Amino acid sequence: MRVALPPAQVEEIRFKEEHDTPNNSLFSFAVALSDDEEVASRQITLSSIPDDCAKLESIQTLLQDDISRLVEDASPIRQLLSEIRGRVPEEAEEALVPAAYIESMRIPVFKALRHMADRAKLAKAREEEDSCKHRAQEVHQRISFLESSRPDIVGAIDRLKRRRAKLAKEMEQVTKAIAAEEKRLQDLPSVIAELQ
Repeated sequence: MRVALPPAQVEEIRFKEEHDTPNNSLFSFAVALSDDEEVASRQITLSSIPDDCAKLESIQTLLQDDISRLVEDASPIRQLLSEIRGRVPEEAEEALVPAAYIESMRIPVFKALRHMADRAKLAKAREEEDSCKHRAQEVHQRISFLESSRPDIVGAIDRLKRRRAKLAKEMEQVTKAIAAEEKRLQDLPSVIAELQ
């Protein structure tokens, strides 16, 4: 599909095509300049890759640091980000910008940190409460066991008392038997003397 141009424009285009050579073309300088800039840009980009990686690793190290320090002073991240700006993918830069200006989030960050600390304290208190409940249950079970063993203990005491009474009677009989044998032993010389 061709667009119809006015005759004056057609004549002007034909004139430019006849007089333009590759060296004096309307776009030859711009293209050549663009190619030179692109090569230089690539050389700068390739030579800065190790440096940019090191700076990104430094940013990563800073981001892994204590957040309460970052919200007080994120200037090291900002400085590193400004040094690599435009040489890293836009997504990476977009992700790092909020971290570089985290000081503006100081109050919400501290609120979140306090909230996390409160949650940790609450969790610890619940653990301690659960532990105390568990110990109380163990003590209650032990008390219940001891209270339920009361009749057994009373029964054992009664059996032992009956046995003691029985043993006391036996002891009395044994004592009498010993006394009788001792009397016989004592009387033995006089009985022998009578028999002689």
